Amino acid sequence: MKKTLRYFLFFSLMLLFAAVLAEGVLEIAFRIKDRHAHPLPVRDYPYLYYLFDTTEGLNEYGFKTHYPIEKQEGKFRIILTGGSVARGKKPEESIAHYLEKELKARFNTDKIEVMNAGISAFVVEQEFILIQLLLQQYHPDMIVSLDGVNDLMTFDFNRRTQSDFELPPHHWDEVKVIEPNRAHRRILTRFPLFFINIARVIAYFKAQQFEKKYDWSQLTDERLKIVSETYWKIINDTHDFCKVKNIRYYNFLQPVRTCSQSRKGAQLSEREKAQCRLFELMDSAVKNEPYNFSLTTLLDSRLELFYDFCHVLPAGNEVIANTMAERVADDVEAWMEY
Repeated sequence: MKKTLRYFLFFSLMLLFAAVLAEGVLEIAFRIKDRHAHPLPVRDYPYLYYLFDTTEGLNEYGFKTHYPIEKQEGKFRIILTGGSVARGKKPEESIAHYLEKELKARFNTDKIEVMNAGISAFVVEQEFILIQLLLQQYHPDMIVSLDGVNDLMTFDFNRRTQSDFELPPHHWDEVKVIEPNRAHRRILTRFPLFFINIARVIAYFKAQQFEKKYDWSQLTDERLKIVSETYWKIINDTHDFCKVKNIRYYNFLQPVRTCSQSRKGAQLSEREKAQCRLFELMDSAVKNEPYNFSLTTLLDSRLELFYDFCHVLPAGNEVIANTMAERVADDVEAWMEY
């Protein structure tokens, strides 16, 4: 019995030593691997999940804008919302900049200002809350949203962590509270806290196995239609809220290079096909409301303006902004005449 106990303790210590050694090796390996990685410079913010640090923006909420909360009398203020495509890199090369430039030139006025309130990785539900929580304080006359891609991606990301809501924020499982806290009461769940690098490797291989076994045929048109309807319900709710607040609202469904390539006959993976099927369903619902517009085919003949699957070069931002200006021009003109 004592001999068995000694063997058990010996192997336990050896296992613990191996785990500690592996954790140390993985820590070094991940530090080398992640040496060029820069996490988003964000801060926690109630209801919204996060906002950018003020050092990464130009105002107190991390938006890339110089415009203050108080609007000058006689100004027509437009706020652009959306994800990283709307936010852009340099303020002077952003969609908001080109939209303001185009509208000022079109109406020969300096009374128009366009605020950039794009937040990278935001989905439309977060934008809806953002408008209620913060953006209405800026007293906008119009809100223009450029959306679709992040909602497409969050549905893809969250296939591994299903929820009752179709379009939660990206990686929403990382901000879940109740279930993780319940699990933390169990002794075994505490071990990953001490071996976070090993847990990272295990999570990676579990994700790989999930993708290998995933049956894309389960994403039927009926299933994807529910996701599309969820998206447009949020857009319609956003419009209704803005209408009550006397704010004009427009939503633009943004272009995606993968889907543009598909329309040109390019071969896609099963994952990309599913994404484009969802986007096509979302696109087909645009015509149902007069405040929704589709830009999905805008760059089909100019794929060189994309530098990845959805982000575009400054010239692409200008094309998008000019097209937006055409759609909202009537409302701006009505204000100018008034």
